Amino acid sequence: MTRSLKDGLPATGTDPILAALDTTREQQLAEPGPQLMPFYVLNGTRTSQGPGPGAKQLSPLEGNALVRQRLAVPGDRAPGAADPEPTAKPFTGQHDPFPPRAGTRHGISN
Repeated sequence: MTRSLKDGLPATGTDPILAALDTTREQQLAEPGPQLMPFYVLNGTRTSQGPGPGAKQLSPLEGNALVRQRLAVPGDRAPGAADPEPTAKPFTGQHDPFPPRAGTRHGISN
């Protein structure tokens, strides 16, 4: 005796909409947006993000063309700009004000 599996739903035939769909083809994925990188434009050169000078988010192709022409530098800071100030860290009591000297076993001695 052979049994067939049924889910308890009455058979309605094939759906014409589902039959018309092509399920063998791969689904199309949306193209990713342009990958932007930070560049610092040195003068009033017009870019896709507006005229310079200043930090701009540009495509690598456009930004590298400006770097080759020496109109921009990679990064988001001007070439001579100082590093940003370090943030103040609260004292936790874990810092040793007298670290051991190099080449000694016991650090600073009297």
